[in-house]
Amino acid sequence: MKFKIENNQVVIDSSPNKGVIFKHSGEITIYSIIRRYKERRGKHRPIGDNCPMLYAMKGYEGLTADIQTINAVYDYASKLINEYSFDIHLKLPFDVIILMPSKYDIGRNLAYLLQKKFDIEIIDNFLKKKTPQKLIEDVKNDDSIPLDKKQALITALHRSEGTLSIKNIAPKNRCYLHIFSGDHVKLPPDTKHVLLVDDISSSGATFESAATVIRQYCKQVEMISAVTLFAPIK
Repeated sequence: MKFKIENNQVVIDSSPNKGVIFKHSGEITIYSIIRRYKERRGKHRPIGDNCPMLYAMKGYEGLTADIQTINAVYDYASKLINEYSFDIHLKLPFDVIILMPSKYDIGRNLAYLLQKKFDIEIIDNFLKKKTPQKLIEDVKNDDSIPLDKKQALITALHRSEGTLSIKNIAPKNRCYLHIFSGDHVKLPPDTKHVLLVDDISSSGATFESAATVIRQYCKQVEMISAVTLFAPIK
């Protein structure tokens, strides 16, 4: 599924007759619904920054999308989720869906589609973001972070007033941040495979931070996977 911008409105440019879920293997296996395409950059990044539909769904940069287009995106996601044979790739079935924190309902709507397929619980408010101030303290006290990265992180975190926005952090530097606190987290003792759900994955650092917390405080978990609406750019 490809998109284009017409007078600041994002519309569907093309939709494949037969779509495919993109699988990105690593320590966390990420399944993604919609591929992103890298735009050519001049002196300034393109409006919508390689994902204009997501920007429109969030109302960023003046971009919009009508309800018919948004519904078409979710219908496309539902079709691919229902057709995809997850079982072929899984050593363990999914036990629970954990929503990544967001003030938007995009990840939640995706989670509902997954819940219909797998008939498992959705857990919200499981992960809590640290404040920018706490992350600045963490960065200052972490001797493993190179000095130039430290300064870049501290400068970026100062731009987040009150609430962390990962968008302010350069993707190459996100791996140094442990953005979630976890002393409050708890999962049922029989939970073996956790499915994280978010609207998009860029560097994967947010998922890695969530996985670190889960592994530390939920020792019974053996596998962690993720599903996103929009894929990382590879």
